[in-house]
Amino acid sequence: MRVLFLVLLLCSSVRAAEFSGRFKLDGLAYDAGTQTPEASLDYKNTNKVAGQLRLTLDQQIQQWKFQVAWQLDARHGSAVERDNALASAYPALVADNTDNSYWDLERNISYNNSTQSNQRVDRLNVSYSRDALVIRLGRQALTWGNGLVFHPMDLVNPFQPVATDTAYKRGTDMVYAQWLMQDGSDIQWVSVPHKQRNSSDPDASKPTNAMFANLIGETLQWNFLLAQDRADSVLGISVSGALGGAAWNLEVIPTYLESHATRTSALMNISQAGTLMSRNITVFAEIYHNGFGESEKNYSLADLNSDLLLRLQRGQQFVSGRDYLATGVTWEWTPLLQLLPTIIFNLQDHSSLCDLQLDRSLGNDTNLKAGLRFVSGGRGSEFGGLETVTGSGLYLAKVNQAFVRLETYF
Repeated sequence: MRVLFLVLLLCSSVRAAEFSGRFKLDGLAYDAGTQTPEASLDYKNTNKVAGQLRLTLDQQIQQWKFQVAWQLDARHGSAVERDNALASAYPALVADNTDNSYWDLERNISYNNSTQSNQRVDRLNVSYSRDALVIRLGRQALTWGNGLVFHPMDLVNPFQPVATDTAYKRGTDMVYAQWLMQDGSDIQWVSVPHKQRNSSDPDASKPTNAMFANLIGETLQWNFLLAQDRADSVLGISVSGALGGAAWNLEVIPTYLESHATRTSALMNISQAGTLMSRNITVFAEIYHNGFGESEKNYSLADLNSDLLLRLQRGQQFVSGRDYLATGVTWEWTPLLQLLPTIIFNLQDHSSLCDLQLDRSLGNDTNLKAGLRFVSGGRGSEFGGLETVTGSGLYLAKVNQAFVRLETYF
């Protein structure tokens, strides 16, 4: 934390420093269903209250820019007890989620059975910009690809499908460079170092080095990815364009593994804006082929292949099947109220996840959000619940949940 305080002192000493922040308060309720690890521990129905305070400081000095963001998170409730009980009773079922960031800038403040709080430096970087060149060093966020629900081209901390909070992407330590062209095209390069810490991933400490080109043509926009992601080589090509009044995107991403096998993921989406009942509406559909997913219709958690497991632990994958269809709507019911339903279908086992969100603006800087998420599918399906081990009678299912969030920016 000494580095943070020194940078804050430097930035605050200059009058042009820009200070901003966000506070959010969540109330969440969960239903894990029957025959689940949660139910076996008497945590079928749980809830929690979660708060977050995020403070950001930006300082521009000619071609130099400094950015710092500090985040405080606190959680309380039976859902916190549930997570602790799961980690103790079923450690193999709890996602590793080890932070492989090069710098350890996160600390627990309080930790007990039902209450947890921690602080984290989520941005800490310095950048230099001149003419067509941008160089940025430190903890920052990066997004690649044009996926609407799935993000196979985004190698560094992608958002989960239908994530409920996308205001900020988790920061990652990296070196970033960008060269801008006059027509709007650009070439980007990143190097992301990692540390293994307590991860079981044998390649956790290997870096990710990648180059990404965004080329704008007269009618089409092209993206090209070339990366060495830890021990594997990744190629990617994306093309986007217009079809009548709709916008479409196609991505193909082959990954060449250290074992000499090749896993190819692909994505295609299309979106159309219009009006319904005199209200603005945008409708989209996305097809996703997960090259790391299981091709069989019926499988247990114990059957998941090692390549998929590693990417689940790294936070690069969030689904275990092979083929998916996602469809959704953004419906502007009033200028201050949006309805955002999204459904994801597993095309192999026909299970589904439905996410319904409502976004209400209460003012220029304050929003109220609420949502429901529920799953459909039989036992043995991905969203209905995968059996932990064949014959165990215990299923790990996506958890039904409801949430309400109040957030304000300052």
